[in-house]
Amino acid sequence: MTKWVTVSEASVILGVSERTLWRRVAKGIIEARLEGGRKLVKIDDNADNIAKDGVTMTDKNDIINWLKAELENKNKQIDQLQAELKLNRERSDAIIMKLTQELEYQRKLFQGLKLDKKKDRSFWKLLGKSDDGQDN
Repeated sequence: MTKWVTVSEASVILGVSERTLWRRVAKGIIEARLEGGRKLVKIDDNADNIAKDGVTMTDKNDIINWLKAELENKNKQIDQLQAELKLNRERSDAIIMKLTQELEYQRKLFQGLKLDKKKDRSFWKLLGKSDDGQDN
């Protein structure tokens, strides 16, 4: 059902300010006419194609479809980044494991060299004498 109401009544019905209604009239979103010195705007109660904010349902559907596509793209991007993160984590774990093994090997090698050096290499032993001053 279409009816013509004043701007103040339309603002209450649509839940927007009078200023917003005037902007919509100026843009041609809402039809208006002058009757008896008063500006009336056309309100269609049965039509669901204009929402309270002036965006048509077609526009809303387009926005919804665009948002769904964006969400799908973002979800794909998240999945891809999570896969990359997992791969990088596995690589870093492998590198850490290899370095740990190498460190352990180097530590054992160093301890082995240290033990060889601790063998009796006193000054007197190097001269061929024992520590108590006797010749060997």
